[in-house]
Amino acid sequence: MIPILGNYFGMTHNETHEALKWHFLRKEDKKIPTIRSTTDLSTVEFEEYMKQVRVWASEEFGTYIPQPNEPYEY
Repeated sequence: MIPILGNYFGMTHNETHEALKWHFLRKEDKKIPTIRSTTDLSTVEFEEYMKQVRVWASEEFGTYIPQPNEPYEY
């Protein structure tokens, strides 16, 4: 997911990872917004995060992101 979107946007791995976390894992219910770490997500939460990114990439940019077990050439 990160290599595909990083390549699409011309961003490094770390830049892409941080941008996705900011977009999808930001919590603004506190006085200062925070960003959840992907390592702190449960398996269910992580799968939901991955689903949200796939749908967003497809709908907003026409970019297909395969499932982890699906063959894909970068």
